[in-house]
Amino acid sequence: MALLKNLYEDQITDVLAPAAIARARAVITVRNDGRWINLPSKVLAADDDHVWVEAPSGDGAAAEHQFSSRQMFAVSFKLKHHKYLFTSKLEQAQQIELEDGEVCSALQIVLPERMQRLSRRTFERVGIPANRIVRASFWPGGCDAEPTGGEEGGPVFLGAVTDISAGGFSVRTDKDVQHILEVGFIVGARLVFGVDGETVYADAQCRHVTLEDESVQLGFQFLGLGHTAAGREALRTIGRKVSEYQHQARVAEMHY
Repeated sequence: MALLKNLYEDQITDVLAPAAIARARAVITVRNDGRWINLPSKVLAADDDHVWVEAPSGDGAAAEHQFSSRQMFAVSFKLKHHKYLFTSKLEQAQQIELEDGEVCSALQIVLPERMQRLSRRTFERVGIPANRIVRASFWPGGCDAEPTGGEEGGPVFLGAVTDISAGGFSVRTDKDVQHILEVGFIVGARLVFGVDGETVYADAQCRHVTLEDESVQLGFQFLGLGHTAAGREALRTIGRKVSEYQHQARVAEMHY
């Protein structure tokens, strides 16, 4: 089964209808000042032309001024065993009344022409097998801020990836990094599978920092993957690797 499948037309409405009934939790992803921002939301309603999602509020969203008519942004949500991703345009922000009588602040979005469905099993973190190597390079500011070298280039940190999923990864690196990177920082990351193997680039946000004896363990969440062609290709690569590592782990358990 394909890890990333494209859905069209009736397939999209067939997904959005139960998502609206379930008020599926969603994430709206926008670019702001060159960085990805994730804002919490919910799928509220859908018809043949539009989908309505809850207008983000509270911390993270000074949300109303971050959106404007016809602005492009991405929406992701989970339903049963899959995660769904799409990009579309905002038509307007409005108050809507739901079938149960509740009135909500909502964003009216043009029904997307295409939606991606990603298997949620690829979001299960899997440890890197002992006979595999995944190396990470990462730097503050996102992929666009990758240092080009020279005296004015910013810092680039190196480490060994210890686990990975389509949602993020953990890396063990030098203890001094804790004095530069903090929880919430955005970084650009380059992951290399094997020696001179497949490489993916991604924006990521530091989610946790764990001190160890002689090193530090950092946990990162990917940002914006699935919403660009390059990001979707990165997801395919990561999904293949996650499946390989899961299979290797199952085989090892059978022979233990």
